[in-house]
This record gives sequence, C-alpha cells and structure tokens, in this order.
Amino acid sequence: MNIETNTHTSQDQCELCGKPCADEIIAFDDHAFCCAGCKSVYQLLSYEGNELLMPDSTAKSRRFDYLDLAEVRSKLLIFESDTFARTSFNVPAIHCSSCVYLIEQLPQFYSDVLQCKVNFSKKEVEILFQKKLPLSQLVQLLAAIGYEPAINLGTTESYQSKRKSAIGIKIAVAGFCFGNIMLLSLPEYLDHNFLLESKFKETFSYINLLLSLPVIFYSATDYFRAAIGGLGKKVFTIDVPIVLGILTLFGRSLFEVSTLTGSGYFDSLAGLVFFLLIGKWYQQKTYNALSFERDYKSYFPMACTRVKDGSSEQIHIKDLHPGDLIQIHSQELIPVDGILESKDALLDYSFVTGESEAINKSAQEQVFAGGRNIGQQVMIRVAKTVDMSYLTGLWNNEAFRKGSSDFQNLTDKISRHFTLIILTIAVAAGSYWWLVSPEKVWGVVTAVMIVACPCALALALPFTYGHALRIFGRHGLYLKNAEVVELLAKVSTFVFDKTGTLTYQKAQKVVFKGKLNSLEEEIIASVTAQSSHPLSRMICESLDVDSMHHVSNYKELTSKGVEAKVLKQHVKIGSAQWLNLTEDGSESTRVFVQFSGKLLGYFEIQQSYREGLNKLLISLKDKFHLMLLSGDQAKEEKRLAPYFKHLHFNLKPIDKLHHIKRCQSDGETVAMIGDGLNDAGALKTSDIGIALSDDVHQFSPACDAILASDSFTKLKSFARFAKGSTTIVILAFIFSFLYNIVGLSFAVTGHLSPLVSAILMPISSVSVVGFAVLGIAFLEKKLLHI
Repeated sequence: MNIETNTHTSQDQCELCGKPCADEIIAFDDHAFCCAGCKSVYQLLSYEGNELLMPDSTAKSRRFDYLDLAEVRSKLLIFESDTFARTSFNVPAIHCSSCVYLIEQLPQFYSDVLQCKVNFSKKEVEILFQKKLPLSQLVQLLAAIGYEPAINLGTTESYQSKRKSAIGIKIAVAGFCFGNIMLLSLPEYLDHNFLLESKFKETFSYINLLLSLPVIFYSATDYFRAAIGGLGKKVFTIDVPIVLGILTLFGRSLFEVSTLTGSGYFDSLAGLVFFLLIGKWYQQKTYNALSFERDYKSYFPMACTRVKDGSSEQIHIKDLHPGDLIQIHSQELIPVDGILESKDALLDYSFVTGESEAINKSAQEQVFAGGRNIGQQVMIRVAKTVDMSYLTGLWNNEAFRKGSSDFQNLTDKISRHFTLIILTIAVAAGSYWWLVSPEKVWGVVTAVMIVACPCALALALPFTYGHALRIFGRHGLYLKNAEVVELLAKVSTFVFDKTGTLTYQKAQKVVFKGKLNSLEEEIIASVTAQSSHPLSRMICESLDVDSMHHVSNYKELTSKGVEAKVLKQHVKIGSAQWLNLTEDGSESTRVFVQFSGKLLGYFEIQQSYREGLNKLLISLKDKFHLMLLSGDQAKEEKRLAPYFKHLHFNLKPIDKLHHIKRCQSDGETVAMIGDGLNDAGALKTSDIGIALSDDVHQFSPACDAILASDSFTKLKSFARFAKGSTTIVILAFIFSFLYNIVGLSFAVTGHLSPLVSAILMPISSVSVVGFAVLGIAFLEKKLLHI
C-alpha cells in the first residue's frame, strides 16, 4: 500500500493521532498505532495512490453527480478562486468529539482536501479544497467514512427545524408514556394494605412494559447511538453511563415482570428518559443562545462605503442589498459577494485560503467576501446580502488564533476522565450494596450514573463568557470569541499607537502649505481617496474638488505613504523621511506632496487628543504598564511622557512587533490598541489586538476586538469586567463540583432514586446558567454603567 502519512513518523508514536504508543504496539502496514481504534480509523482512511477507498460501484457514486452541475455547484460554494474552493455542509451524523477529530483529520489523508473545520453545536463542517476536486467526489468521500452531508440547496433552516421537531416528538412520546406508566403505577403505590388483586398488578405491569418500549427504542435512541459510536472509537462519552443506567433499569424491570417477583421500575425508566430529553432540549436552546454568529449583525461594527446617485455614504453592511454599488479602498476587506465594476483589482484571499498570493480580477468577474483589496480603490456591485457567520468565521480563522483557554483545557481534561471515574464509583457502590442490601443495588448504581453529570461543568465556561460577550458588545467592545475575555483579564501591559488612537481620526484643521491649482487638488484627492489610512482620509475630505481622475499603479507603503500614476504624473504623498526631506521642529503632523520628483508643499494637520484621554491614562497607570509605539516623530514626547512608562517614536511596523515581543518575553500579557489596518502586524503579534473604530468601521481579522471610539474611556472598566467574568467562571466551576460531590454522596448511600437524579440533572444546568446570568448582570451594573 502506498499511503500518505501524517507528520508523526516515529516508531514510538501513533501514526494516526501522534500520541506515544504503549509497551504493546499495534502494528499495521509498517506503521505503529497506540490502540485498535486508531488502527481502524487508519484503515478506513487508507487509500491507494491518490484514490481514497470509497464505494466504487456506480449506484452510490451516481447519486452525487448532480453536484457537479454549474448551477448546483454555485449554490453550494461560499468561495471559489482559480485554485481553491470552500463549501459548508450540514452533517447529521456528527455526534461526539471522535467525529470531529475524524473529519478534521481528512486533510492528512487526502491531499486535495486542505482544511476541515467542524461546528459541533450546529453539526456543520466547512471544507477548503482544491478546485480540481469535483464536489461530487468530496461528498462521496464524506459519505464513505460515514458522514454523508444533508444536501439542501435552499437554506439550512429546514434541517435545523427537523432537528428541533425530532427531539420535540421524542420528548412528547417519552412524556406520554411516563404519564401513563405513573397513572398505572399509582394504585400499587397507594395499596398499603395489599387490597389490589394480583391479576390487576400483573396486567398493569405488562401494560407498563409495553409503554416502556417506545421510550427505549425511540426516545432514547440518540443516547444509544452516541454511546455505541463512542465505544466503537474507544472513547467513553457521558452517554455511556446514561445508557448503562437505562439498560440497568429496563433489564431489572423486565426480570421482575417476567418472573412475577415485582412490578419493575418502568416509571423511573420513562421518567429518566423524559427528563434527560428535557435537559438535552434545554442544553440545545442554551447553545443556540450562545451562538455568537446568530446575533452578530446587532453588534458587529463593520461598515462600508455605498455609492448612490453620484454621492457616497457610510452604511452598516447588514443594510446592503443586491444591486448596491460599494467602494472598497486599499487594504479594506470585501464584505459581500459581488461583481467587479472597476477595470481590474488585486485581491488577497489569505484570510479565506491561507495562501498569501494575490489574485488579479478583471471587470465583471465575480469576487467573494473575505478578500482584501491590496491595489487601488475598486467598485463592486453587490450580488448577495452579507453573511455574518462567514465573516465571523474568517475572524476566527486558525491563522489568527492565539492559544486556547486555560479553563477550556481544564474542562476538557475533566470531561475526558469523567465517565471512567463515574463508572468506577458506580461499580464500587454497587459492590457495597450487593453485600449489604442487594435490593438497593440497581437503584443506587443507576442513580450514581445519572446524577453525576458534567453538563453543569461544561456549561459554566461557555455560558459565562458567552453572556459576557454580549455585555461587552452592548457597551462598545466587540470581541472575537470567548477566549479573548480570559486574555483581557490577564492583561498587564497596554500598548497604544498615537495617530488615530490617542488622537481623533478626523482632523481639527488641515492646511496646505504651498500652492496647488484645481487640477493638482483633483489629482491629490484621487490618490488619497484610494487609501483607508486616517491621514489620507483627512486630506481627501479637506479638498473640495469637482471631479476625480483615473489612478493607476497605486501602492500603499505602511508608515511611509502612497504613490500612484495620474495623468502621466508620478504622485508621491507621505512622510518627509520617505521622500528624503528634512523637517523643522513643528509639533503638527505633516504630509508632503511630490509630483514627478517635484515637491509641491505639504499638508499640515492639526489633531486633537480624545476627550477623557488624560483621565483614562492616569487610571490605567495605577494598575498597568503603559507603552506608546508610534511611527510619528517625537514632537509630543514631553507632553505624553508623564503617562507612559516607555515611549518609542519613528518606528517601522517591524519595530513595533519587536517591542511587543520583548514585553511578552518578560512575562507581560500585552494588549495593543491601534487602527485595524495599519497596525495589523502589531495587533496580531500582541496577546490581544484591539482595533479602535471611529466613524468608518474598519475590520481586520488580525485584531481580537473592535473598540468603538465613544467607549475608549471605558477601557479600564472593560479590563475589570473581564477579571470579574473570570471570577464568575471559577465560582461556577466550584458550584458544579459541589453539585456532583453532594449528588454522588446521596446516591452512593442509597438516598437518591434514579427518577430524582434525572430531575436534578437539568436543574444543575439551569442553576449554573442562572448564576452566570445574574453574576454577569451584577458586574455590568457595577462596572460598566458609568
């Protein structure tokens, strides 16, 4: 077999998962595996040459041929270039962490599949693949390993509604059976004097047995399927003890009814499944509420320039409609799919594909959301309304992640061993009661396996931070994901850019020193209009021109300036240092203008510092280290020195990165506040990159948060709120542990019935959620209503 392997080639490491092999190594095909599960998965994914082992018979493969039709493919793809394509599928078979692992490992075994990302709560998988791979073959690949997508050419809403209705029907069936079993069991509960005839007892027992069958073979099927799937991959999920508890109750009840030694525990069995499904439904509702993408349009501050009737206006991207004409400046992100109206464009799709190679587009070609314009200003006709989920997916691209949550790592470790610990406790308790009081064994074992549930523990982290994300957004700080809350709580150093951060992005006054005729003003306006840099925008807005001219060979050089060709003039607009000029000691910001090597003069820009800046810096200085990193000259060093521990001027972008890395090497957790585009490198390198947003909302996946300018003075309060949120997570963890300890102590001593355990299970989740909501609401009232 000629098999492509992953990066782990050591004889002491598993070929599939990379973990160290035990003393007893399982060998197959000249490779070592740590367990039979990994060996099986490897066999499943093994392929000859470039052909994956798929069903090669015709009937199966022909089912997917329609996916290669142009009109169908266009509906299913969310991105397509000359080389790559990206799509997203609903995959109903995803049910546990092993499924996630298996799907996300596909690129290791199939070269045309570049990336797979699973959204577990939505049962969705997003795939980046080589364009040459037919879509039918991609779907066939997923189907071959047991994860056939639910293809829906319209919308995912119908699939989601089917999931909701399925669990609703299962709850209804379990509830109906539970109610009737309880009704038929009531005479026996009340029959203290043994007045009920044995024939009635037997009849009621048999009816209860029949009523329990739909509960076992329909309502509880998800738990059986998940447990069997997990065990098949050598993974002990929380569904394993639940299924053992259900089988224990059913087996014991069946034995008692068939031997006429009792009426069984059918009421406990039906009640257990009913309340477990209620808990599952509630947890699904909770995770849907936690979906940051669903509500992103309400607090995702991304705007763009729409051109209408010859004039431009800033609008929120959620208000764009097909047919709108939008203007994308240099370095800005394309927010929607559309048709290029300009002559040509140079786009960087590295946020989408991970490849940094620029793509040239010509007029009337389709462009996709997520591309960054790295050439001159372009016009795009909107083809689709904005997809917030797609944009937030870009924002959470793996390339911009900065490590995982410490609390999440703790939760994962506990969950990994939780089931085995509970099974051990159940066996120990059962063994004890078998010797002391055998009739209590089944009830105790079942209660132990049901009451000890990691649901409360699993909900503590996402719900607390998820609710905190909403509170932050409500007050003007828009965080990428929950991990940023935890990082913000650890910040020890705040690093600030100066221009457009400490100062307003709109100038108080722009004056040109020199002489310009109307044509020269139009040329300068045409060039600066291409750029999204604050200084370029200030200059462009200060010029009152009647018309614009075609710009070619446009380039924007970070921390230097812009250059282009307009009406045969080679135009350079930027810093004195870039143009090899000497400045005097003026405190105003100056931007010089050069036409074909001839200096025409300079724009003198007087900026003012943000209102409340002094108070903010003084309050931050007491608790944090403050640093200023600026590309400007050190004209205002004396004015800013009292607030900052370190000030550095005349810095290139690479210099800012070095200063931040130096702080991190000293053990500091660094938050960088700058503008979203020109400080992209520093924002990405820092532990938290915060892009400050004024009237024009810029968005860069390199940042971890977007701060509305009118909330700038709340920065210290935001840091305190993040620390308070972390404290609530710790308290929620403690609550979850105490619940499990107390519940287990009652269960192992025989004081807790399986039915009460099933009721307590969702109640624990409700308690944690309620605690998180109340705690975060208290923090908001105390810290953010200022």
